[in-house]
Amino acid sequence: MGGHTQKLHVFSLVTELHVFSLVTELHVFSLVTELHVFSLVTELHVFSLVTELHGFSLVTELHVFSLVTELHVFSLVTELHVFSLVTELHVFSLVTELHVFSLVTELHVFSLVTELHVFSLVTELHVFSLVTELHGFSLVTELHVFSLVTELHFSLVTELHVFSLVTELHVFSLVTELHVFSLVTELHVFSLVTELHVFSLVTELHVFSLVTELHVFSLVTELHVFSLVTELHVFSLVTELHVFSLVTELHVFSLVTELHVFSLVTELHVFSLVTELHVFSLVTELHVFSLVTEMHVFSLVTELHVFSLVTELHVFSLVTELHVFSLVTELHVFSLVTELHVFSLVTELHVFSLVTELHVFSLVTELHVFSLVTELHGKRMGEGTEWARKRESQVSVMRGSEKTTEGRDGEGPGGRGGGDRGGRSDARGKHGERRNAGIGIVGERGWGEAGRTVEGASGGGGRTS
Repeated sequence: MGGHTQKLHVFSLVTELHVFSLVTELHVFSLVTELHVFSLVTELHVFSLVTELHGFSLVTELHVFSLVTELHVFSLVTELHVFSLVTELHVFSLVTELHVFSLVTELHVFSLVTELHVFSLVTELHVFSLVTELHGFSLVTELHVFSLVTELHFSLVTELHVFSLVTELHVFSLVTELHVFSLVTELHVFSLVTELHVFSLVTELHVFSLVTELHVFSLVTELHVFSLVTELHVFSLVTELHVFSLVTELHVFSLVTELHVFSLVTELHVFSLVTELHVFSLVTELHVFSLVTEMHVFSLVTELHVFSLVTELHVFSLVTELHVFSLVTELHVFSLVTELHVFSLVTELHVFSLVTELHVFSLVTELHVFSLVTELHGKRMGEGTEWARKRESQVSVMRGSEKTTEGRDGEGPGGRGGGDRGGRSDARGKHGERRNAGIGIVGERGWGEAGRTVEGASGGGGRTS
């Protein structure tokens, strides 16, 4: 079952705090890498459930001089990636996801989702609303350059795109949509949807509304340059389904914020490419009493943080990451990674996987108190005794006194840094979710890295995304 795990720490501090929590990571034929350069990554889980499943997909997150934070309060966030590639690029941007009693779902099947934000602020606010996006073999593009676009829905908004072309161009303009207890529906079949905003502000407010977008075999692109995009979801359901589509998010000097309280966020990617790049950006995800799930099957997940701060707070939540035949990469240079789990369940399973974490002048902290951390690694290449050593490591960790010593040696597969988020915020929008950079791992390494990261970065993005 297992794979090869590599951990490199240069002038770094790794700490894991778990209080009455269960942490598990499952990777099947996957590669996990975390790269952080001058960044701070923090994950706090309190009575929460976070799950990430990647199946034959590629998920990449790059953070340079950025702050990534995810706040989920009584919410469920799920991301499923099957044979998909998800990419998010944030340069000097702030990405924040807040979910309050809401449900956000993204499904990508053989799709590519792209969002580009340059010097922009992206915020999503949903209050007691349901937002759904389904893309099937279509191309959807949003470009925002120094513009202000505002949408207010106390309503039900639905968009269906099937092999169609829709284009919107906004240059130094103000676009506002106000929907109060209304139903808005868009149906596109074999179409292309494009939105261009230059020096604009894009805001979407959903209160007790339902927003649905269906894309099948489509391409969704969002470009934000010096723009502000805001989405607020409170007690809402946001769903995005992408089948054979391309979704990309690029943020340069932008601020992306997603607030979900008591919400459910789900992302499903099947044969899709999801990438997140953050340069000088701030991404925040807070989960309180929430469920966050990411599924990647045969996927590649990469997170790069350079001079960034990544924070994830989970209270009364369950965090789970499942990687099957996937590649997950996280690179941290001069970064701080912190994971706090209080009365939470975090699960990571690695089967035939490669997990790599590179930390240079970084601080990684994970604290586990009265917690259960489980890591399953099948045989490493040419090492038949790994399972026995693995069991010894788990026993030592559960004793509590030896866990730190064993984890710092870097002998074993160690923990994983998972990668995303998240939720990618996936064109996500919600998305966030970003993907969970991976919670602590027991392994021979002991407690492993922290780092769920986001999904979410995952966050941010765009229209419903």
